[in-house]
Amino acid sequence: MIREILSFFRKGVVFIFMTPFLMKIRRKFPGLYWFLARRFELRRFSGMPLTLLVLAVTSNFLMMLDVYEDILNTKEFVAVDDSVARFLYGIRIDLVARFFYLVTQLGNQYFILASIITVSIVFITRKKTYYVWGLLVSVAGSSLTVLLGKHIFKIGRPLQFAYYHMDSYSFPSGHSTAAIAFYGLMFYLLIRNAKKIKSKFALLATGFILILTIGFSRMYLCEHFLSDVVGGYLLGFLWLLLSISVILWEEDRMRRIKPR
Repeated sequence: MIREILSFFRKGVVFIFMTPFLMKIRRKFPGLYWFLARRFELRRFSGMPLTLLVLAVTSNFLMMLDVYEDILNTKEFVAVDDSVARFLYGIRIDLVARFFYLVTQLGNQYFILASIITVSIVFITRKKTYYVWGLLVSVAGSSLTVLLGKHIFKIGRPLQFAYYHMDSYSFPSGHSTAAIAFYGLMFYLLIRNAKKIKSKFALLATGFILILTIGFSRMYLCEHFLSDVVGGYLLGFLWLLLSISVILWEEDRMRRIKPR
């Protein structure tokens, strides 16, 4: 059944690219024609898989901005954010706050930058330079999106409950975004290279707990609202998908050019 579907898809793509309109494009702009044709290849990651991934990420990102702009301005959503912040502030214990203050530093921009430099050196020495490109796509791209998001929405922080003062806007949470974009990619690579199933599950659980703990630390310290953390997770996840696609794309290219 799957083979029949793939065969039908290939025939459909061939039929479309043989239409008079696209044949004119082939004669006038051969480079553009073959670039488009390669985007529909099924046997290469840089073909249809990457095309669908980019379309999905782009559409989800645009939809998220539109949806969040509507949701964040509703009274109900503001009330939920405020209620969660008040509740966490009410149960805050100084010793626990100190612990989460240390945890939240794992998402600090300077700590992330130092970690990027360290792991990049490791990747380069192990001849995994393309890991560095994936890492830069994930972290640099997500950081840029966070800056744009803060200036687009211009939402204030819960300063009346904050454990310490920060001047920047609240939405989305940069720490939560970095938790997904950086640590998500690191644990993805570790899981890929782990040989035992138990090790893979242990790494998955550890990464999941770490990412959730960093996000919760931002809420417990009342440096961010619940919506800021959720928005940061969504942005980080989108850039994580793109960074993984870059790594898989390069691995696919290296396999194709490898001498037999």
